[in-house]
Amino acid sequence: MMVRELEDMIALNFNLFSREELENIPSRLATLRDIAEKQTHSASGLRGKPMIKNPFYKAGREKEAKEIVAAIDGIAEACRKAKYFYLKGALQELPNLLSDEARLQRRHGENTKRRGK
Repeated sequence: MMVRELEDMIALNFNLFSREELENIPSRLATLRDIAEKQTHSASGLRGKPMIKNPFYKAGREKEAKEIVAAIDGIAEACRKAKYFYLKGALQELPNLLSDEARLQRRHGENTKRRGK
């Protein structure tokens, strides 16, 4: 439940977290994701090979484990998008040097035309 709420918080209000926190959240949740992932299957193996029993599996926890894995994957994606929005915002705050230069050239050209008349 809390994992879903964290996912929603990041997706809807990413600026509650610093860029550094957004960088660290997925790695801090990696252990929880690994534990939950181990609860999603009782055995695994390659096609045509014998199945290997999962010693960490506890019957009846598959649904919750899959939800946790999906939520943590969603958090990682929300963090990735939030970092993009931070970058986009930082870039938008920078002065647009090209348009400033073009504006100066237009002004210079207008002043030159006025003097020539």
